[in-house]
Amino acid sequence: MSILTAILIAGYIILCAFFFYRRNKEAKKQVSSGFQTEILKRILEQVGASDNPEKCIQAVLDSAGQELKVDRIFIFEDSHDGTYCNTYEWCREGVESKMIEFSFIPYEGFIDKLFAGVSEKTGCAVAKDIKKLHGTNERLEELLTEFKVDNVIASPLEAGGERLGFCGVENVEDASWIDGVSQIIRLLSFYFGQLILQRNNNRTLLQYSYSDLMTGVGNRRAFEQFEVEELNRGGTYGYVMCDINGLKQVNDNRGHEAGDAIIKDVASILSFIFGENRVYRMGGDEFVVFSFVDNEEELRKHIRSVKVMLKHKNISASIGYVFCNNGNIPYREVKIKADKLMYDAKEEYYKGVNDRRIRR
Repeated sequence: MSILTAILIAGYIILCAFFFYRRNKEAKKQVSSGFQTEILKRILEQVGASDNPEKCIQAVLDSAGQELKVDRIFIFEDSHDGTYCNTYEWCREGVESKMIEFSFIPYEGFIDKLFAGVSEKTGCAVAKDIKKLHGTNERLEELLTEFKVDNVIASPLEAGGERLGFCGVENVEDASWIDGVSQIIRLLSFYFGQLILQRNNNRTLLQYSYSDLMTGVGNRRAFEQFEVEELNRGGTYGYVMCDINGLKQVNDNRGHEAGDAIIKDVASILSFIFGENRVYRMGGDEFVVFSFVDNEEELRKHIRSVKVMLKHKNISASIGYVFCNNGNIPYREVKIKADKLMYDAKEEYYKGVNDRRIRR
């Protein structure tokens, strides 16, 4: 997060605090101005403490949860499939985490009724007695009873004109604090919404950095990171190289759209057989694949499956592969051998054909 962004967010929070202060004097009486100032101070400290939005979110949850004297403070994000995922939480000591149990449950009915009762005074949905939501969602009611949730405060998370989810707290210790806590949760929701938006932008940029934009598989950068940071070179794995035959002729005769379609088809076939997260497009018409099978015969079966699927698509490709068993072949030799086998296959394909490709 840049300094300018942090300043803008901080200023936005302060303006929100001032706005709510003017509109909600009664709620302010229940939570001291010193308490609110301390919460905002902690938020601003976290903005400047890290440039990682996720770490910042968690740090603020940890701080706010302790100050608000609640059992749990949480963030749920919309999964866009009718469910919400509990992505962040803080729990009071001795309180059991509910992230797994409360995630990916259809919230239809419960959320609708909860947010139908948004308080004009605080801008939050407040259920001072969770039993009043009876009949909205049987599974959620069972979980709320099992985990002894008595009251809930929730505020929508919004950023960039989009509803991202909601944040809130469970079991406010002092019932007389509920309105004041609601006001602070509303302030935090603005802050969390901006951080989640920034986190999502960061993830998109990261995806672009490590993904091939045409096919969606890993790019050369992702390949290099995997072989350096994740590949166990002393383990058992298959290394596969695949190069499309005749792509230049397709581009020349049928246009680059036709050539791009072939590249996408090959990426899709390799991903289907080996898994998308193990396929890398090295550029142009060349792919590298890692396969973590137990033996060479299983690797051969996968290669045969690839060739059958390519044939069904009327696509020709040259493939070279090496199976390394418990590091019995140095990684550098694995790459050299697979590369040679692939180009041997390519020479066989182009026998008698005037191949104008410039080979490496």
